[in-house]
Amino acid sequence: MILPVNLALAAPLSCESFTHNKTPYIDQSELSALIFGIERRRDEITSLYAYLNEIGSISISYDEFKDIEICLTKKDNRFFIRNRNVLLMALFSRIEHLSSVNNRVKKSEKNRILEILFNGDIYEVGAAIDATAVFKDEAAVDALGRLALESEKEIIIDDVLSALHLIGTETARVKVIELKRVKPNFRDDIDDYLQRW
Repeated sequence: MILPVNLALAAPLSCESFTHNKTPYIDQSELSALIFGIERRRDEITSLYAYLNEIGSISISYDEFKDIEICLTKKDNRFFIRNRNVLLMALFSRIEHLSSVNNRVKKSEKNRILEILFNGDIYEVGAAIDATAVFKDEAAVDALGRLALESEKEIIIDDVLSALHLIGTETARVKVIELKRVKPNFRDDIDDYLQRW
């Protein structure tokens, strides 16, 4: 989901530096989004990918993540309200040293990420796949495997395979082999991942 880019930030990430880009006008009404789901137009997607590219070029601490989360929650801007989960999941996937975070806090974060993982918005799900891979545990592998089994979207399955490869455990490898049996259309992709294991 996160695209590589050469936009590394020189200063530590702050809410002000992160939300500096101009955001597009959102013409979908809140009622329409509630009834039909979020429908993003090209200019919104372009802005969203600009943020995702910026996020893809950084590493942050958990404290920086929490500061930006608080900031985004306070933003009274439709772009940030609609895309908050996408941005937060992408930011979470860039946290360094998650092992230093309290286990209770990690469990709470994981529960929130897993909830977003299955919510259906393709952009949120894609970012949540990357965030789930941060945990590198059996629960993350199981959740990613379940998502791949339930999805027919090629991009979701490709992202899950990439995340399982990133996790890199034997449990993740077994899950990829399992997916090969039930997702025959993806055998070549799965074989590529297994060869690189």
